[in-house]
Amino acid sequence: MAGALRGEVRCFATGWRFVTGLGREHPVENGFAWHHVLGVPYLPGSSVKGTVRAWAEKWAGYDDDKVQRIFGPPGTASELSVGSVIFFDALPVGPVKVQADVMTPHYAPYYQAQRPAQPPGDWFEPVPIPFLTVAPGQTFLFTIAPRRPGSQDDRRDCTLVLQWLEEALAGIGAGAKTAAGYGRFVRQPDMEKKLLERWAPRQQEEKRGESLPEETAVLPAEPASPILAEMEKDGYDSDPERFMLALTTKWLARMQSAETEAACRREIAGLLAAWYQKARPDQWKKPNKKNAPKIAAIKAAMETS
Repeated sequence: MAGALRGEVRCFATGWRFVTGLGREHPVENGFAWHHVLGVPYLPGSSVKGTVRAWAEKWAGYDDDKVQRIFGPPGTASELSVGSVIFFDALPVGPVKVQADVMTPHYAPYYQAQRPAQPPGDWFEPVPIPFLTVAPGQTFLFTIAPRRPGSQDDRRDCTLVLQWLEEALAGIGAGAKTAAGYGRFVRQPDMEKKLLERWAPRQQEEKRGESLPEETAVLPAEPASPILAEMEKDGYDSDPERFMLALTTKWLARMQSAETEAACRREIAGLLAAWYQKARPDQWKKPNKKNAPKIAAIKAAMETS
C-alpha cells in the first residue's frame, strides 16, 4: 500500500528496551500491544504520529501552520485530524525477542490516598509489578506516505517528517516509560537497503503492469474520496484562485446544507481547512473581512458536525 502511495520507509532498531501498550488491560496489571492480525509487538500509527508531532511542536520549534498542515488540525474525531502525511503502524521486520522487566513503586499507599496519613518513607512495603518489553536490538519498519501522492507539497512534507521521525526516536523515544530511557531507536540504513533490494523485483512487476496497453492493464484504483476528487477538478491543488471561487459559490453551501450527510460535512470542512492552511495560511491565522465569514463557517462545521 505504501508503495502505491509513493510512501517512504525507514528501519530503526531498539537502542534499549521498548514498551508498547502498557496501559492496556492485562491479568498482571500492565498490558502489552500485540498486533491483532500479525501477533507481533507493534507501535500504532497514531502513536507514531503523536510522537513526531510532539517533537515538531515542542522541540523542533516549527510554526503552528506547518504542523497543522502536516498532522491536521487538533480534534478528537478522525475526520478532523487529517493532515498531508499518512502514518502507518510500526512493525518488526523479523521475529522479535521480548524480555521481562519489573517496576517497583515504593510509595504506592502515599500516592493512592487522597489524604495520606503518613509522609512517604521506607516503611511502605514496595510491591514489584512485572511487565513485558521488547529487547534491545530489535528492528522495526516505520512507514509514511503522502495523503495525495500526486501533490509535490505532500511529498515535501514527507521528507520533513522523516527527519523529525529520526530525531524524535533518538531524542524523546516512543512508547511508554520514555522518561526512564525506554523506547529509544537507532536508524538501520543497512536493513533499509536489504529490504529495498528484496522489494525491487515486485516493484518492477508493478511498473510493467502499469505500462500494459489500456485494454489489458489492471483497472486503476477508485479515488480515496469522491469529495476530494471533485475538489481536485475545481483546482484544489492546481489553481488556488479557481478553487477559491468554487469554495465560495459551491463548497461552503454544500458543507452547511442540511441535505448533506454529517460525515460528508465533516470531510468537506476538514479539506477546506487544510486548503486554507496550505494555500492561504495568513488568512487562516488572521482572516480579513472577506475571508473571516468563510473561515468561521468552516471552523463551526468542524466543531458541530
